[in-house]
Amino acid sequence: MNKRDFLKMSAQAATLLPMATLGANRGFRLAAGEEKTGALPDGETSPSYYYLQSAQDDLVIDINNSGGVHSGSALQALVKKTEANQLWTTADVPGKQGYFWIISADPVGVIDINNAGGIKPGSKLQVLEQKSEDNQYWTAVDVPDMPGYFWLESGDQSLVIDIDNAGGIKSGSALQVNEKKSENNEYWKWVATELLSAPVGGNANYFLADSKGAALTGTTLKVFVTEDIVPDDGAPYAFQFNCDGPAQSSGPDALVWQQFMFVATQNELCFLVNSFREQDSEPFLQWDSRPKPSNNVYTGVVPLPGDNRLPKGWQLTMNLLTDRNSNVTGFKFSIIQPDGTTLTSPAITLLSLNDKAVASNLAPIQNCTALLIKNNGATTTDFSAGKGMFLYSETNSLIASLSANGSGVTTAENSNISYAALPASYPNGQFYQQFGIGID
Repeated sequence: MNKRDFLKMSAQAATLLPMATLGANRGFRLAAGEEKTGALPDGETSPSYYYLQSAQDDLVIDINNSGGVHSGSALQALVKKTEANQLWTTADVPGKQGYFWIISADPVGVIDINNAGGIKPGSKLQVLEQKSEDNQYWTAVDVPDMPGYFWLESGDQSLVIDIDNAGGIKSGSALQVNEKKSENNEYWKWVATELLSAPVGGNANYFLADSKGAALTGTTLKVFVTEDIVPDDGAPYAFQFNCDGPAQSSGPDALVWQQFMFVATQNELCFLVNSFREQDSEPFLQWDSRPKPSNNVYTGVVPLPGDNRLPKGWQLTMNLLTDRNSNVTGFKFSIIQPDGTTLTSPAITLLSLNDKAVASNLAPIQNCTALLIKNNGATTTDFSAGKGMFLYSETNSLIASLSANGSGVTTAENSNISYAALPASYPNGQFYQQFGIGID
């Protein structure tokens, strides 16, 4: 891709969304056991609250208010309302990494396992004043193949929050702890109280940045394909992950715009990298995982069925690697097929991609954006079908905006893909975002 293919965003064209603080890295667990810590961003003066919504009929955790809400009130699953007794936030448990209290917006306490008669499967849940006891400590364990959902696992015997199904599950069913099972009445997700406006789509999606303006570290993009992605006429396309660095005066060594992407072309799925300095009209660092004479780093390609179709159930992951100065130093990627076939690259350094590259070329990134568009050439690939989910994660809390606040460079390729609106906040430091044709 040539730099002439990029569009400089003007101040007039860059519509600024309200900044969406992604709550807070609160001990919620990422894939592969990676843990995030912290309950709300440092310096935040008031907490943001969320619903805890079940995969069973979208019921939410509710404090039963018959007789008034007080410490000792029972918890139930109820239809969603705009009431404080259904809204929750979290706070880290000191000295117990990955665990947190779940705190009610109604100032009566935290989620607690009633220990009358001893804690065991079937013990009921209540809200109680906060204590330093295992039956008030919780951690989140991802539910496989259900992005965004998790079990809420107790620090006491690893029992999980469960909707009691005695008599059938309905609004008003009691909440209890039980042994972990693969059932919807044990799966939960955070749901924000409001959403931001949706982005335009195609080559315009949210930019994600650190809530305090720091460089992004630990940056990961996962792509879950939930419906076959079918390009018109078998045209090539890419999942572009475009990363914007600080603007530089003309001529310095540091990279200002870095692009990492999965590319579907000629019925193969491969991985490409393009990185530019301020003065470059062609990529200073350019790499393609296909077997080519110019590629002596690593070869990794996966065949596609036909017409560049990407089947349902595939999972694509890219991880950006950084040094102690937050400079992006490299990357790794993986492609997992539904039958378990997996391609996993080693960690690949940026300096290995060009024998002229030196350490002063390495630079941090200030924001990133994920797109499903044409792979290059400032042209468009449209799709007749396809849906999926982006999962973004980073070491710290994130914010979302349509303004880049970096070098201001974006891409000129396009598509007819839509991107769902993101929530105003998430308490676990991650963004899940649906993309595709015909999404709401």
